Amino acid sequence: MAVEASASRFNRNNGFIFAAVCIAAALWFGYDGWFGSYRDTELEGNDGKPTVNLMFNMYVPIPLAAGAGYFLVTSLLSASRKLVADESGLVINDKKTVRYAEMKSIDKRHFDKEGHFTIEYEQAGKVERLKLSDRKWDNLGLLLDEVVKQTGAEPEKQE
Repeated sequence: MAVEASASRFNRNNGFIFAAVCIAAALWFGYDGWFGSYRDTELEGNDGKPTVNLMFNMYVPIPLAAGAGYFLVTSLLSASRKLVADESGLVINDKKTVRYAEMKSIDKRHFDKEGHFTIEYEQAGKVERLKLSDRKWDNLGLLLDEVVKQTGAEPEKQE
């Protein structure tokens, strides 16, 4: 039975929150730098020349808007991300497949407390590690159970 883990709502919602904060800050600074009474008082106090603070307020909306765009796009694109553990292996975003036979170890010691586990696998003679966190993926516990069941991995004995 295939188990699917989709991109985390936690991660997506944080991206939307960061985008909203960047937009609000860009509007705040932009208003103060170009239109507000702050602009007038800064120009009056410095003989008509903009101060460093006024220059900051005038130009910081540009990188803030770029940051808002980045967070918005990554949050919207995260809806298409998914992990699927099926009969053949672990499929990552419909692009990369890690077959169960290629998996060398599954380190799930930190899954209960910290919410992440690591799969070590070998492809094309190269050993790689894949760290999966419940902050980035929803339904990760069921996916881990399916991977462990399909690989036949035995849990470490507690001493």
